[in-house]
Amino acid sequence: MGLFDLFKQRKKEESQAEPQNEVDAARKATLENPDDPSALTKLAGALKRAGEVVEALKHFEKVTSLVPNDPIAHFNYAVTCEEAGDIESALRELARVVELDPEDALAYNHLGAIYIDQSQYAKAEEALRRAVELNPESAIAMNNLGVALKHLDRARDAAFYLDRALALDPSLAQAEIELAEVREKLAAEPKSGKFRKGLSRTKVQFLEWFKPFVGFEVEAGAEFYDGLFDQLVLSDVGSELAAKLIEEIRARARDEGATSATRVIEILRSKLEDILSDTEPIAPFDPNRLNVVMLVGVNGVGKTTMLAKIARHLKEKNLNVLIAAADTFRAAAVDQLKIWAERTGTPIVSGQQGADPAAVVFDAAKAAVARKADVLLIDTAGRLQTKKNLMEELKKIERTITKNAPDANVHHLLCLDANTGQNAISQVELFRSVCRVRGLIINKIDGTARGGAVLAIVKKHRLPILFLGVGENVGDIVEFDAGEFVKAWFSAG
Repeated sequence: MGLFDLFKQRKKEESQAEPQNEVDAARKATLENPDDPSALTKLAGALKRAGEVVEALKHFEKVTSLVPNDPIAHFNYAVTCEEAGDIESALRELARVVELDPEDALAYNHLGAIYIDQSQYAKAEEALRRAVELNPESAIAMNNLGVALKHLDRARDAAFYLDRALALDPSLAQAEIELAEVREKLAAEPKSGKFRKGLSRTKVQFLEWFKPFVGFEVEAGAEFYDGLFDQLVLSDVGSELAAKLIEEIRARARDEGATSATRVIEILRSKLEDILSDTEPIAPFDPNRLNVVMLVGVNGVGKTTMLAKIARHLKEKNLNVLIAAADTFRAAAVDQLKIWAERTGTPIVSGQQGADPAAVVFDAAKAAVARKADVLLIDTAGRLQTKKNLMEELKKIERTITKNAPDANVHHLLCLDANTGQNAISQVELFRSVCRVRGLIINKIDGTARGGAVLAIVKKHRLPILFLGVGENVGDIVEFDAGEFVKAWFSAG
């Protein structure tokens, strides 16, 4: 026998006796007060620790009948039901908990975790988003939400939450494993997928018209060209540009001896890509100084949401990003942006509604310089009474930036709603008259069949498109690529 074996044996016996002693003491208390919820809860807890889960369940259930409106009682019962394998009862009791206490983040997290185990990932996402909203510092909730999103095939969103989980708790092994798998999937994901999603409505009518020509050497006669013109107009390319495109395509087809409809479509694709690529150059972000992006545009185009998407996109590139909530005129704009900033984990500088936007930017520019931020994203107002007011406000903001960050690399990016089609051209003209617009962001392109309007805009103003908004989720953004855009427009997938 070893020197310490008797000591170890006694310790083992004491450790085995402790739970039973706790149970005996708790039983004695309940004999004296058989309907005391507190005494019954202590007994049930002691029984669980002693491994007597089935008996513990009976006491936890009794507590819920004695105090039916106590969320803690229902939570204890729910967790024990889960341990006992009674998932239906666990879900029922957790639903009762959040009904009694809608702010119980832990209950929502448990709900989400159970739904994941049951492969009910959409329900898991709903519960876990609430858990994260209530407790943004919970690494476990972030991890669980990332896992749910992974199973819903939303790899980019999953990566975001798994990354945040690890930032909150670097020792979280599951998050590290899940994140590695998601990043591997993202690396293999073709960029064209998001373009196809964004142009899904625009291309449907075009592909339906073109389907009879696919795989057949159908001659491109006058009827074909007339139909092609109609499809371009329906896609909101505009009648003037559509007519010019048809004229140029016909001339090139004639020069090349191309007579089939399939070959003419290939010429069209090449022409569209040329138009979207022939733009004024834009200065790239400079890693050695502060880059300021002023997002401008009329109200309703989705500037605030798009700014949040850009923030997250830049953070995924390991850039240090700061947000300035300078749209202080629109009701709830600041509060909306604060929510988005929290969801994307981006610091924000804001003021009260009605505050001077330039004062907000003053504080934000100082903060950006102090924090050595790579990018300062500024949300601006889109509705001022006159063009002169808009011009003065934007100039005032720019002077503020120059004063606090004289070396800043400033970009004015114009956000447009794809649903407005040809009307977006007049918005470009308005904002180019009041500020130095350097590039375009096309939002909501997934919700319109008028995606062809971007051709008319780029053709007329030669402004590069930098980003497309292709959905409602914070990850639904893609850097613009002319070749991929055109490829997606003509793809059948």
